[in-house]
Amino acid sequence: MLCAFIRFLCVCCRYNLHSVQNVYIAALKRMNLMETNTKLSDEENLKIAEMYREMRREGVVNKNDGPGKEPLITTDIIRLASSCDAGSKYRAENISLWLFAHQCGARSVSCEGITLGDIFVTQREPDGEPNMIQIRINITKGRKDWNHRVTLEGRMDEEGWLNAVYWLDRHLDLNHGFSLEVIETLPPERKQDKLWNCSREVMRTRLKVQLDRAGYDASKFGFHSLRSGFMCSALIASELKGNQVDNVMRTTAYVAGWVCGSETQQRYVKELTRSAIVATRLTRGPGMVESLSEEDEEEDTSSPASVQVKPVFEASLLDPEIFHNMKLEERQTTPKLKLELLRHRFEKEITRGDWTDEEKISYKRGMERSNADTYWTNE
Repeated sequence: MLCAFIRFLCVCCRYNLHSVQNVYIAALKRMNLMETNTKLSDEENLKIAEMYREMRREGVVNKNDGPGKEPLITTDIIRLASSCDAGSKYRAENISLWLFAHQCGARSVSCEGITLGDIFVTQREPDGEPNMIQIRINITKGRKDWNHRVTLEGRMDEEGWLNAVYWLDRHLDLNHGFSLEVIETLPPERKQDKLWNCSREVMRTRLKVQLDRAGYDASKFGFHSLRSGFMCSALIASELKGNQVDNVMRTTAYVAGWVCGSETQQRYVKELTRSAIVATRLTRGPGMVESLSEEDEEEDTSSPASVQVKPVFEASLLDPEIFHNMKLEERQTTPKLKLELLRHRFEKEITRGDWTDEEKISYKRGMERSNADTYWTNE
């Protein structure tokens, strides 16, 4: 029965075979263990493995060949954070969330499940101020007991668009009422509070709204763009020197929870290289003569040290407008995204009490009529 259901997902529903193997099969095994308190037998595991190999031979893969979401690299994060309204009460919360997801490759489901008790100070300055913290991630795709730690470094007193520790401290101070300095002294009941008190849907919507305000085509990006941008930014920082690609793929896999060298990682590498690598520099080396003029012949180019090899990544190509091939102009958010935010606010408001259907309809209409503009302003 289980094999038949898995084949149904792949053949009839056209689920990606790789996702079924790594997520759904694993989830079904855990559900069976929780319900029956017994693991699948070796015979059943062999049947599933054989069925998986058979579907691969049949060509049942169902890869998503359509256009994926573009990565948000470091230059995009700077533009995104700097375009946030300084008066917004969600500014520190949003920026700290985006920096965490971008610098650790975290999924939205992982960010949603982090609580205040998952933050640990691991290193302090001589004056006692935290400058290195760890955050425990318990939830990831297909798992709720991951128990994975990532480390962030920065100073609480140095404001910077890429300083995750600073913005996390600001978020805790403004929205939770305490600083990172006292995180370890919180009472047990406070440690169960969510670090970012919003759902995955709200996280995605806020990101899209800010992308739209910063001039991006928000339809080309998603929250997963922060995760893919983590690896792309790490590759850019390495400048593809020597065997750095393999090292980056390995270390980013450890941090973000990828399978090292997986199809996902390879796809991110391809997305980056097509946009930011200068192909002609890959075939040039020290001492290569580019001109046959008499003046060039007189110059001493015999010494490799006399010729400076440029990095294969061109910094000017990493400008957001060039990298994403779009004209970026800051603008007010579109009515469609504005109404999407209103919908999330409406759903949050009506959960606070026992509302009748008539009251819900009346409240929603009133928000759409009078609050559509003021809501974004207050954000």
